[in-house]
Amino acid sequence: MFLGSVAINCAVAWALGSTQILSGEETSVSIRDPLFLELRTQFDPICTNIASHLFYWLGQRLLPEPSLFFGRFQKALAMGLVPVFTALYIARLRPASRDVALLAAALLALMPGFYLCARLATEYGLECVTGTAALWLATSERARGRWLSAPLASWTALTYGAGLAFLPAIVWQLIASERGRAPSARAALLWLGGFAAPWLVPFIIWKNDPQLLVGGGSVSTLPIVLHHFTQLAWEASVRGGSYYYFAEQPALSQPVLALAVLIALIVSATRREHVPVVLGWLAAVSIYVLSGREIGMRRGVPIVVFSVMALGLAWPRLRAALRHLRGLHALLRAAAVACFVICAFQLGASLQRFSTGAWRVPLDFDFRVLPGATMPQTYRYLLAHPEVIDATYEPERTWAVLRMLAGDSPHADLFSSQAIAKRLLP
Repeated sequence: MFLGSVAINCAVAWALGSTQILSGEETSVSIRDPLFLELRTQFDPICTNIASHLFYWLGQRLLPEPSLFFGRFQKALAMGLVPVFTALYIARLRPASRDVALLAAALLALMPGFYLCARLATEYGLECVTGTAALWLATSERARGRWLSAPLASWTALTYGAGLAFLPAIVWQLIASERGRAPSARAALLWLGGFAAPWLVPFIIWKNDPQLLVGGGSVSTLPIVLHHFTQLAWEASVRGGSYYYFAEQPALSQPVLALAVLIALIVSATRREHVPVVLGWLAAVSIYVLSGREIGMRRGVPIVVFSVMALGLAWPRLRAALRHLRGLHALLRAAAVACFVICAFQLGASLQRFSTGAWRVPLDFDFRVLPGATMPQTYRYLLAHPEVIDATYEPERTWAVLRMLAGDSPHADLFSSQAIAKRLLP
């Protein structure tokens, strides 16, 4: 399952590379922010997601010669874990339905709202890696496993603000895992300590009074909240295309699946042990509709994950309820097969449109690609002619990229962290 999901994510990332453009936000998150992390400086109050910065910083250190697009494939690899943890969580709650857990994981990997957000070297989506892992650990029969969910829950929020949606699900799951027993004061304090510890990391690393979580966001007014509700319904079930989504496929693939998710949530809400998924879904929707600035499915990846979890948990109950009605039972199975076929067709269409440039990542920041050259070729030119950078190019992102690509450049001394710190920091 992991390899299948990684293959899908990497295929979409590879197709996206046909235009050889790394967007401004990708450049910031995967290259510029990790550089300023080394300099122990939060570049901007908007750049709050320190766990993502550490993720890409580590990728740069582990790869001998990272390319301009390394972050896309690093993220595609990490996101392959989300269907795995999703399957493990469903199987833990429904041990007799492990086949359904695997099918749910496959469906998640094929969801446009998942793989279309797994292909870009940005923060959003990465919160689901540690979020699903923490939710699964919260079901553990061992106290140590349940405790490990605490730091992972914090790290999820520090990865991307939408990761806060996992917190109520994890807490409720921990309570449910106690099977009616009240947790001891010692266990509660240990969990709270594990939850609090990761929040010290930004204050240890960043020296310039870091800002966390809110970044450039704001709480929406009531009319905007209502507008966001309609946008979410449209983008999830009819047509995508919001900020940094760059595609027309709806996040939940099709209106029928979106309707099935709502039914599955209602069914799941009637079982105490399945309530964490409902709470997580409601929290994820709330974060989406209450957030200000540019809205879109980049803040809705947890919605997709919890939607598939709800489908996986509700399916055995729906199947059991209809087992005596052979006609409806057969219709339900046929509808499920049709949904998988449609998702696979949408994946093929997405790959085709990205590879031909019909859908593309825009050049959305101040970077002048040389005539007749690509962005990577332009960066190689700048490595040889650093004197033109400050007069023509946005300095922070450009110097950060050149520092990563410098290698054995004759001007490598100009691209060291120390030299860039002297140039860019006051």
